[in-house]
Amino acid sequence: MARPPLSITSQNKPVLTFVFQTFPLFRLNAKKMVQRRHTALYPLLPTMKHVNADLMEQALRELAELYQDEKGKLAEQFVWMRVFLDRTTTVKDVKREQIKARLNMFEQLFNESPTIQKIREESLGEGLQKGRQEGLQEGLQKGLQKGRQEGQILALQDLLVTSVHARYPELAVLARTSASRCDQMDALKLLILQVMTAPNAVAVRRLLEASIV
Repeated sequence: MARPPLSITSQNKPVLTFVFQTFPLFRLNAKKMVQRRHTALYPLLPTMKHVNADLMEQALRELAELYQDEKGKLAEQFVWMRVFLDRTTTVKDVKREQIKARLNMFEQLFNESPTIQKIREESLGEGLQKGRQEGLQEGLQKGLQKGRQEGQILALQDLLVTSVHARYPELAVLARTSASRCDQMDALKLLILQVMTAPNAVAVRRLLEASIV
């Protein structure tokens, strides 16, 4: 975990010294977040300690009530929960499966996400087109599989740009460049997690620039 201060030098002379605060999600108490109704942090609950299936279900029901007139926004909150649950290392495998089983009750939210719907349509179209060109059932299956993989990559690239733009709009162009250069799902998922937990814009810029090299 990064430690303050951040010192930038040029020719052994200090250019900038920035004293920042860290925000270690793995030290936060998920139960307290829900008790205090910090709904803005609910998508990050899977990264915190003391998270469990009942707590996640309660959080989702509260979000459903909060965004009852904004189905698209509610669906995106659900997508973020799924992404962080898949990437977190603070939740044991058994508990992770329990939470996933509970989240499946809200699978319709995932399907209603405008981003997911768009990606599925594009993925299916690309897969069918390639299958027709090859003219064989095997070609169709391979085309569909590749289309789904590319669709997942497009979704992650979009999530990366969206998450950076939401926190640091001045880095949006750099985020789009980074997303376009990164076409590996695991690398994209890791970068999204690092960006979401980065303490400041300087740290996010470093992560994005490093992914472009």
